[in-house]
Amino acid sequence: MDSLPLDDVAQLIRLLAEACDPELPAAAAERKRLLMDGVAQLVGADVWIWNVGIANPPEHPGDAAATHQMSGGWKDSAEQARVLCTFTDATKLDLLQIGIMRRFIAQQVTTVGRDESFDPQRRDEALREYAKTGLADSLVAVYPLSPTAFSAFGLHRRRPAPDFGPRERAIVQLVLEQVGWLHRHGTGIPADDKVMELSARQRQVLLFLLAGDTQRQISLKMEISPHTVNDHVKQIYRRFDVNSKGELFAHFVNGGQAL
Repeated sequence: MDSLPLDDVAQLIRLLAEACDPELPAAAAERKRLLMDGVAQLVGADVWIWNVGIANPPEHPGDAAATHQMSGGWKDSAEQARVLCTFTDATKLDLLQIGIMRRFIAQQVTTVGRDESFDPQRRDEALREYAKTGLADSLVAVYPLSPTAFSAFGLHRRRPAPDFGPRERAIVQLVLEQVGWLHRHGTGIPADDKVMELSARQRQVLLFLLAGDTQRQISLKMEISPHTVNDHVKQIYRRFDVNSKGELFAHFVNGGQAL
């Protein structure tokens, strides 16, 4: 890890002290948001996305699914919908998401940066889809939770913007490695094969549900009819044997998905 200037270290200490303050009347989710907003500001990121998810093991490659997500820094709901729908569409970003996460999980290491090992043609295709979101450079950080589960950060700059440098990577990696509760507290580690059995559209609906969106909001974000969203929700409820959004939320957040 690159050395950090003392001013950066001091700002990180202040940020962590604030997020971990025992007198702060805030739940884990609020503390995560406070910390991530601060990290994004420190490294000059416009948008940040944090999620927990699962991926097929390396011997059975080709699929991954996010099951819990927080984000911040959006200009408006339209930008949020455009980016999140692109990022959760495995047909568009399979190499940039699934490949990165699966390889890092297999290595069981904390990694910050880019992956350059993909087939150039397919990687270029995924990068073109990424460019449509209006974002420029991204900083990816993956923290393995189990052989198939991960916690991942994405920090992004809007176009036009310079790339992230060694200083920014060092800051993110330091936070990623030292703040264990950021990855685990408040979110059960998802390791249930039921998630992998959902269709790509159902996974997107699931992610928006767990983020607190209503079915109408999901309809607008995904540009599909309310009737279609309702059908997806019914299939999700049936898959996880729940009868309400609250029960679904409890299944993931309260550890319903046991390893």
